[in-house]
Amino acid sequence: DPAEQLARILGESGVSVQAAQNLVVLRSGPGTAPNLGRAIDEWEQPGIIGTVAGDDTVLIVLADSAGARRLVRQLSQMMPPG
Repeated sequence: DPAEQLARILGESGVSVQAAQNLVVLRSGPGTAPNLGRAIDEWEQPGIIGTVAGDDTVLIVLADSAGARRLVRQLSQMMPPG
């Protein structure tokens, strides 16, 4: 299940998530962003146009700012309290 896989990866490496207009910036541990980006792509949520993953940051492009805020809530719920 893509949602379970994403939740597991976020639990292991997610650090913070923040919206900026129609973008979401997901910070992670060093070297973990590529796996997070792939998991988000496989999750196939409506409104996500694409992802770009570096070493410790994933940039998620959404159709609009409301979708970005919604995605931040979803990802925050999947991340461990910190």
